[in-house]
Amino acid sequence: MRRMFAWILVAFAIFIVGANVAWDEDTCASTYVQGDWDMWNTFGYLRQEWYRDEVANFYNLKKGDWDEGWGWVKYNDPDGYLYPLSKMMYAARILWAGLDDTLSVQDAWSAHSMMEGPSFSGGQGAQLHAIARTSDIVELFFRDPNNCLRHVALTGSDWYAGQLPSIQIGINVSDQVATDKRKFHISGEPSVICKSGETIDVFALSGNELIHFFWSTTAGWRAESPTESAVRPQPFAGMDRFFIYSNPIAISRTPDTFDIFACDNFRHLIHYFWSAGSGWRAEDLTLIFGDGFNVHYDPVVVSRSDASLDVFGIPINGNLLHFRWSPNDGWQARNITQGLGTRFRVIGAPAAVSRTANGVDIFAQSYSGSNLLHFWSESGLWAAENLTERLNYWYPVEGDPAVLSRTAESLDVFARDLNDHLIHFYWQPSAGWNSEDLSRNMGGAGIVGKIATFSKDSERIDIFGRSWGSHLLHYYWYHPLGWQYENATTDAINTSASLYAIVGDPAVVSRNESALDVFSLMGLSLTAHYVAAIGLCVNPWHSNTEYSDWASGTIHDFKYVPGNFNDQEHGAANAQRGWFVTDRVQMCCPSFNESTGVRASNMIHEATHMNYWDNYSTHQPSPTGWAGGADGWIFHTIGDPQSRLDDGIIATDWNVGYVIVYDHSPYQAGIEYLSDIGEFPRWDVPFSVYLDAIDTALFYMYNAITNPPGWVPGIPRPLH
Repeated sequence: MRRMFAWILVAFAIFIVGANVAWDEDTCASTYVQGDWDMWNTFGYLRQEWYRDEVANFYNLKKGDWDEGWGWVKYNDPDGYLYPLSKMMYAARILWAGLDDTLSVQDAWSAHSMMEGPSFSGGQGAQLHAIARTSDIVELFFRDPNNCLRHVALTGSDWYAGQLPSIQIGINVSDQVATDKRKFHISGEPSVICKSGETIDVFALSGNELIHFFWSTTAGWRAESPTESAVRPQPFAGMDRFFIYSNPIAISRTPDTFDIFACDNFRHLIHYFWSAGSGWRAEDLTLIFGDGFNVHYDPVVVSRSDASLDVFGIPINGNLLHFRWSPNDGWQARNITQGLGTRFRVIGAPAAVSRTANGVDIFAQSYSGSNLLHFWSESGLWAAENLTERLNYWYPVEGDPAVLSRTAESLDVFARDLNDHLIHFYWQPSAGWNSEDLSRNMGGAGIVGKIATFSKDSERIDIFGRSWGSHLLHYYWYHPLGWQYENATTDAINTSASLYAIVGDPAVVSRNESALDVFSLMGLSLTAHYVAAIGLCVNPWHSNTEYSDWASGTIHDFKYVPGNFNDQEHGAANAQRGWFVTDRVQMCCPSFNESTGVRASNMIHEATHMNYWDNYSTHQPSPTGWAGGADGWIFHTIGDPQSRLDDGIIATDWNVGYVIVYDHSPYQAGIEYLSDIGEFPRWDVPFSVYLDAIDTALFYMYNAITNPPGWVPGIPRPLH
C-alpha cells in the first residue's frame, strides 16, 4: 500500500505540468486596458447576463472558478471592463467575430513613378514591355528618347506580393553593346523573350536591320545583327539581305529555337529563324507564295506546339492570310477570307489563341462596320461567323480585341464598344456564345486604347486599361466571386497615388502567383508602376469559426481557470494536463494586463498546447535567448483544406510507419491570429483592440520561431 501511495505521489508530480495551482480566492488587481474599455462601450450585449452565460458555456469558464472577485457577477457593473471574467468575454468576442474573413481576392494597389520612360514617335507613346525573370525580378524594356534600348531591373530581397521593389537598376543596353556610335540604336518596338531565369533575348528594328540583344547571368549583355548573317539565295530588288521595316514579332517554340516575323519595304513577310548549331537563316514567305500574300500590318503569330507555326497577316484589302508551317509539310499559305466571302474582311490587329493542338481561333474587327468576327480552324478547315450579328447586334465593337483561353473548353474575348465600354464575349461548348457589358454591369469607367489581358489560371482573369481620365482601370474575375471592378489609380493606398495619371497602354506581368505588376507611361521619360497582391493571399490565415472553436473550452474538453500569479516566470497563461488536475488553460494575472487582441492570441497559443499536447507540451529554446522559448514554423498556404487549425496532416515515414505531422505550433498559431486581427479586423472592432497586434506578432516571429518562414506579419501572405 505504501509503494502504491508513493507511485501516486510520483505520478501526481509528473503529470501536473505548468504553473502551481491557485486554490485560494485571491484575484488579480483590476487594471485599465484601453481596448477592454472600448469593447465594453462598443458592444452593449457584453453587459448582459445571457451573453456572459453563453461565453462561459462555450469557453468552459466555470462559475466556481470565476466567482467573487474574478467578476462573475460584475457583467453589469459600471466598471465591468476592469474584471478578469469580463476581459475574457472581450477576447471571446473578437475570437468569435473579430475578423473580416469574407472571401477576398484583391489587395489594395500601391504605386510609384520611375524616372525612366519610352520615347515618343509621331505623337504616340512607345510601348513598355515587361517580363518576370524570377519570382523576385521584373525586367522592363523600352525605347528611350534617344532611340536606345533601355533595360530596368526591378527586384528586392524577399520582394513580397503587393510591395514596391526596393532595388531599381537602369541600363542603356544600346550604348553598352555599341561597337560604334549608333550601331545598336533602335527605331521600333522591342520584342522580348525570357526562356529561363538565366537568359533574356530582345529583338528590335534598327533602321532596316533586325537586331538581337541577348543577356545571360554569366556574360551580361551582347548584341548581333541577324540581317548581316542571313544572305538571300538570290538578290531581290538589288538587295542581298532580308531587310525589314516593321516591328519584329518573336517567339521561342523550344529552348533551342527562335522564330521572328516582320514585313519588309515591299510588304513581304520575312521569317528569320535560329536553331542551336545552325545559326541565323531567313526566308521571304511572300516571295514563295506570290504577291497575293503581301502583308501590310504587323503579323500575329501562334505556336500550337513546338513543331508548328501559324502566322496571320492582313493585306491592304483586309483579307485574312494564314501562313502555316509543320516539319512534314513545310510552309503552306491560304487566303482565309477568299474562301469565306468579302463580308469576312478585317481591319486592325487580330487576336489569336490556340486552345488545342489542332485548333486556332482568330478574332478581329470587321473591315466595314463595327462587328466582331470569329474565325476558327480544326485540322486546317476554316470557318467564320459574325459574333455581333449572332448576338443580335447588342455590342458593336471599336478597335482591336483581346482573347484568352483559360481551358480547352473556354474562350473569353474583350473589346471596346462605340462608347468605350468594356465588352466581354464568352463561349463554352454547353452554352455557346454570350456577351455582357462589364463597364455598365460593374459601374466602371470605359477604356481607351489597348486592352491588356492576363490569366494566371482557369479560375482568374485580369483586364487592365486606361480611362479617359488617365486612370489605370482593373476589371477582374474570380470563379467564386464573379466580376469585380476597381480604379487602381484612385484606390491606391499611397497618399499621392492620384498623381500617377497614365497616358500609355498598360503592360502587365505576374512574377509569382500572388503578385501583379502593371506599368504604364506617364509622360516623356516617366513610367508609373502599380503593384498589388492577388489570390486568396489577402484573406486571414483562418476564419472566425476556426479560431473560436480552436480556443473553446467545450469542444476540446478543457476549461479556462484564473490564476493569481503576478510573477513573470509563469507568463500570461499556461496549459496544464494531468491525472489529478482537470485539463485546463490557466489565465494568469499578466494576461489581464495585456491588450485584448494579445489576450485572445494567448488563448489560441495555450489551446494549441492542449490540443497537440504530445508534441507541444513544452517549447524549444529561443534562437535569441528569449526566456519565453520558441517553436518551429510549419509552413502552409491559405485556403488549403489541410491548413485548418484542427487538421493534422498524416505523412509517411518509412522508418516508423504513418505519423501525424501537426501543422501548427503554439507560437505559430498565436502569430497567425495576431496578424489576422491586426490586418483584417471587422469594421466594428475598436482600433485599440488590434493596435499592437502586428508589433506583437513581429516580436514573436523574431524571438519565438526557430525557422522563420520568410513571411513577415503585416504584409500579404505567400500563398503558393
